[in-house]
Amino acid sequence: MHKKDLREIMILGSGGNGWKSLKEFLTGYQGLIKIAMLPVDWGGSTGIIGRVMEFNNGFLNKKLHGSKSYPVLPFGDMNKVFADFLHDKCADNVIHVADNKPVNVLDFRSDNYDELLEVFVSVKKCIDVDDKIVKGFGEYLQQYLEYYHTVKEEFEYESKTSLGNIWHSYLFFKYNGVKGVCDFYKQRKVLPENLELVLTFDNRQILHGNYLGETKEFCYIKGEDQIDHSFHPIEPESFNLSNIDGLRGGVSDEFISKLKDAELVVIPNGSIANWLPLINVDTVKKELVKKSKKNELVILMNLFFGRNEYPFDVYHYYLKKFGIFPVIFSPKSVPENYYNKFVRRYRLEGKTLNFNMNTVCASELVEFNNGYNNCIEVITSDDDETVAGIKHDQLSLKKQLMRYLIFLYFDNLK
Repeated sequence: MHKKDLREIMILGSGGNGWKSLKEFLTGYQGLIKIAMLPVDWGGSTGIIGRVMEFNNGFLNKKLHGSKSYPVLPFGDMNKVFADFLHDKCADNVIHVADNKPVNVLDFRSDNYDELLEVFVSVKKCIDVDDKIVKGFGEYLQQYLEYYHTVKEEFEYESKTSLGNIWHSYLFFKYNGVKGVCDFYKQRKVLPENLELVLTFDNRQILHGNYLGETKEFCYIKGEDQIDHSFHPIEPESFNLSNIDGLRGGVSDEFISKLKDAELVVIPNGSIANWLPLINVDTVKKELVKKSKKNELVILMNLFFGRNEYPFDVYHYYLKKFGIFPVIFSPKSVPENYYNKFVRRYRLEGKTLNFNMNTVCASELVEFNNGYNNCIEVITSDDDETVAGIKHDQLSLKKQLMRYLIFLYFDNLK
């Protein structure tokens, strides 16, 4: 295929880590790729900046941004993407040791102005941030921390200020949106030119859901952090979004336009809560029905499901109910010699192996169709017995996605 024939791809509903399985593909593919994220992560260090900005009728928001209703978005998931690519460019020059633990400088946390600015010097040196921007960020950071220390007792919050989140809050304001932040990094050769990050809505939203409790009654929970830590599976149809004014939420017209433009939609592995709420938005559902009819919807199945999720089959049948029939890339089985070592430990961490692994693998291009295609190798680590110790093999996934794109290309020529 020539470059002009390369399809535009959207990674739909990616969290801060799920996209990493696709990284080899993202950095090797030359066509346009958009990573779409829900702006719902409002807990912990991701949301505290916004909550402080909004406190007392938006006092600090108006002071720093000129409007009490300025959209201070949850940048946590995006911060992880930027941090990962920053490390690719700068290597250990952007690793800081805090409490004997190495962390990416964008993940560094402190409520001390001097400490945060001292660590930020690594970013300045690595990507050549000019003095004017550094000065502006320093003033922004100082005003934020001064106000934060006067009101922090009003918040149930134990962590400290994330350097990456406050830095990206500043860049978002200075460069007028997520595109401006991405362009800032592209100009400094941090992000690939063909990669864009987009949000599904132009302001933060709140995630809601229900689960069936021990008394056989539905229990309502609110907030992405509460849903992530639920000990009961969230009902698929109950996932919904609300805006900060309490009204029913959805997605922006701009996002729907980008979704329509995409010629292949890939839902990555990761939390179901990153993409399932979008399925329950009618305009998104309508577009995905169209995509699946053209075999332009792929889902990368999780290796495991957590306490707050059902086995993947449940979500597959839920999609089919709406006429959405994705091609599913499911991982191969965990190697036998690792099974006892890893899987038993995973159960202690609330993770269970998905039931539909070990299905028949599609071995030829013509065998790609709607349903399961057990194509993806897994890798294991002798040194890591946590949930992160078994992963999708990035090279295997890259190979299968490339094969699938070739299949679509020739299928369109028929």
